[in-house]
Amino acid sequence: MRAQKSRQPAGAAVAGVRFTLAAQCWICGALADSREHLVKASDLRLFFGDVSPCKPLHLHHDNRRNIKIYSAKSNKLKTSKVICRRCNDTDTSNYDEAWSRLIRALHRDWQTIKITRRFKLQRAFPGTSSKQALNCHLFFVKLFGCRIVDEKMPIDVTPFAFSLRSATPHPTMFLTFNARNLPEKKLRYAGVSAVEGHERFGVCTMASWYYTLAELDVQVTWFNAPPVRNVPYAWHPSKSGKILKFRPR
Repeated sequence: MRAQKSRQPAGAAVAGVRFTLAAQCWICGALADSREHLVKASDLRLFFGDVSPCKPLHLHHDNRRNIKIYSAKSNKLKTSKVICRRCNDTDTSNYDEAWSRLIRALHRDWQTIKITRRFKLQRAFPGTSSKQALNCHLFFVKLFGCRIVDEKMPIDVTPFAFSLRSATPHPTMFLTFNARNLPEKKLRYAGVSAVEGHERFGVCTMASWYYTLAELDVQVTWFNAPPVRNVPYAWHPSKSGKILKFRPR
């Protein structure tokens, strides 16, 4: 039998098979064949040690709890395929590495940070603090963009993609570093919060979420226009200061 091209539109069901358009990488438009970690595997290992069948993590969703995770690289801890391998593994690797360096330094100095609520970026990036601070910002630009696409949020990712491709700050995305005091039994927690948004006349004007590692929270906040007033404790790489100030929570 000679094969014939289907005249069914993409997405139609034919003989029990569902045809769908291949997803595109939201950064460059290539085939989206890679997933993004919601929490970096190296962050999980830093705070929890090796993850294995003998030492699993337990994943909690709003509708399901205690899902055992046997690897820090489990797909259950990632987005769906919304990005291409080149963008994820090569073109943005500097952003991932910068965040890894910063979180290791924060983890090392955490007891002092809880007292002073300050951290000099030079301690993580001697001689290159401005460049690497920008890269840390771009790490969260990438993660937020992946979440926007994966969770189908009504936010334009074009400025996010431009920032990543041009290695320039997203003009209206800010980070706020929070230091929490938690009892010992709650220290073994990491994850991302749901994204909370605000709308005005049907348009999303602001969205915010948390990236949490034990007592450290990074609040990621996006505005659809530059805020009219300073946001307390919010950090942006365009600022001249090289000190992170931690907000108590």
